[in-house]
Amino acid sequence: MSTLLDVQNMTICFPTERGNIYAPKEFSLTLRSGEILGLAGDSGCGKSAFASALLGILERPGRAVSGAALFTGQDGSGVDLLRITEQEFQSLRGGEIGMIFQDPVASLHPSRRIRAQFRETLRARGLGAKGSDGRNRMREALQRMMFADPDKILRSYPFELSGGMCQRVAIAFSLALNPRLLIADEPTTALDVKNQAQVLRLLRDMRDQTGMSVILISHDIAVVSAAADRIMQM
Repeated sequence: MSTLLDVQNMTICFPTERGNIYAPKEFSLTLRSGEILGLAGDSGCGKSAFASALLGILERPGRAVSGAALFTGQDGSGVDLLRITEQEFQSLRGGEIGMIFQDPVASLHPSRRIRAQFRETLRARGLGAKGSDGRNRMREALQRMMFADPDKILRSYPFELSGGMCQRVAIAFSLALNPRLLIADEPTTALDVKNQAQVLRLLRDMRDQTGMSVILISHDIAVVSAAADRIMQM
């Protein structure tokens, strides 16, 4: 398999009044095309900071101070995700690199219906968002996430759904874009055991069908063991 992502000695610094905190520090990994890589570690070790840095959304004052994250684009060219501009990131997010965030409720706009947010997500990536094509794409994505009545979900506001339902909606958003790399940051935290197993099975099925690569982040080694081809401990 070819290498999709090669992270070399990444160090992220968080300045504080008591000095600098580095999390992660000199961290490296290699992700192959079509691989599910489990990334496990205790809270505070830098898992989410690492994921945010790869998408260019690391909150200040945190910043990557050294290292490289070489991503191979669809055209075969390589880019360093720690060195590109926001405009360049916009062309990668969603279609090339997708993200499932740890807090599903915060990732959805509270005062907009799911349909409007889903349509906007599809439109931003140049996918069919209107008419029957858009409706079918949204319904199919929600059905994959075990929603028996996707039309009801599309009519709903996030505050009308449980935390677990919001998490499954957020996953549906990401998978509908068919990214080449999906970063899943604690994707099963808000789910019960049954839905956890179904989501992990879905990630493997999507990998098998589309060839996408996945970085599956969790503090729970049992979760990553259930889906990952290979596991790294931070």
